[in-house]
Amino acid sequence: MVIIGILAALAIPKFANSKQKAYTTAIGPGYWSATVTHTQISNFSCGIGVNTVNPVDATVSDGAPVCK
Repeated sequence: MVIIGILAALAIPKFANSKQKAYTTAIGPGYWSATVTHTQISNFSCGIGVNTVNPVDATVSDGAPVCK
């Protein structure tokens, strides 16, 4: 029982950050953008761009969401 406790104490800190690492790997360091259009308000859409130009407004900074 003591041996299992020692092994668990060594293993838990090593795998504690696994979820965040997996999420970061899943989205990757690549380029992506997203645009959402509101169905009830005409000519209104929101967008965000990461490592690329924002699809709604090219003048906003990287990763900043904007709606117009």
